[in-house]
Amino acid sequence: MKSKIRRPGKSGANLCEPETGRPLRRGGIGLALALIAWLTLAATPAPAKKKPRPTKTLSGQVLDASNHAVAGADVELTDLTTKKKLDIYTQQNGSYEFGGLSFDHNYRVQAHYQGQSSPSRMVSSWDPRAELVMNLYLRPSKK
Repeated sequence: MKSKIRRPGKSGANLCEPETGRPLRRGGIGLALALIAWLTLAATPAPAKKKPRPTKTLSGQVLDASNHAVAGADVELTDLTTKKKLDIYTQQNGSYEFGGLSFDHNYRVQAHYQGQSSPSRMVSSWDPRAELVMNLYLRPSKK
């Protein structure tokens, strides 16, 4: 059995064989395995991130019979697939916008203001456009 000795004047990191004075090899196989493991992990591609699903945006203006913008009109969007309803109020210029609409759902949109309503308009899942513009025209209520 070979004993390990230190060379005089050297740090403890350099160990030698007593008969030959040659430095002992340290961690040759372990270092090689660690290097192979590191290279394998470094070369493995990161998992692909899921791309967000594309969505549609529906926007437009609510206008009265005289083609004037109507601020504060209630615009109701109904998802005909899930039956969920969303309501928003128009801005000062009569504009509205619904974002994040699914391409594979059908929607119905209608505006209401002080007893007046617009005809229902449909947004079809067959329409490939990502940006849809639909102006809604209020009609006086029939009494």
